[in-house]
Amino acid sequence: MSTPAELLRRHRPFLKYDSHENYFADSAAMWTDNPGNRLLNDDGDELAVAGGELSLAFLGDRYPDGRAAAKTDHISDPSKKYEDQARALHAKKRYANRVYGHVVSDGDADVWLQYWFFYFYNDYNLIGPFIRAGLHEGDWEMIQIHLSHEEPDHAVYAQHSVAEGRDWRQVDILPGRSGRSSTSRVARTRPTSSRARSGPATGSTMPTASAAAPS
Repeated sequence: MSTPAELLRRHRPFLKYDSHENYFADSAAMWTDNPGNRLLNDDGDELAVAGGELSLAFLGDRYPDGRAAAKTDHISDPSKKYEDQARALHAKKRYANRVYGHVVSDGDADVWLQYWFFYFYNDYNLIGPFIRAGLHEGDWEMIQIHLSHEEPDHAVYAQHSVAEGRDWRQVDILPGRSGRSSTSRVARTRPTSSRARSGPATGSTMPTASAAAPS
């Protein structure tokens, strides 16, 4: 029987980006490490700062000093220079092209593999400055793959507030991976996923899989 980490790595998806895409699925540590970012409580009190205590390891149900984390605690980027920061951090190898994995049991021999993708920023701005809509910073998206006896039979793709499910026989498969790794189209400037092929896609990446679930 394979371990959760082995299953996640074996079936990790291959992302296809539009040739004009500017923003990519990267390490969530970009948000904790970005210079100037601060962890604040609901009253605006600073709990930790990037370059100091703030890190992914600092976050959790309780902080290292024993204080309980609140749902209203949040990490703020006061500079608002999201585009420049996203590009600069993506250029650093320790942050670029990451996916977070989590395994959920669904019966004796069935599991769901959840692949979580973090985007520092994206700007749905295909028609210029007239409509500044669909802006996201610190955004998560997800793909789920269902396994029965360690073999994939179904995939579900997050698409904003809804999702699209497909039988595995309808999923695009990465050549040379024995039918185990799917390919997923990432909608330009908006981190949603789809099984469909459409338009030119270059700069495709195989993100590094991690067995750690996002907090």
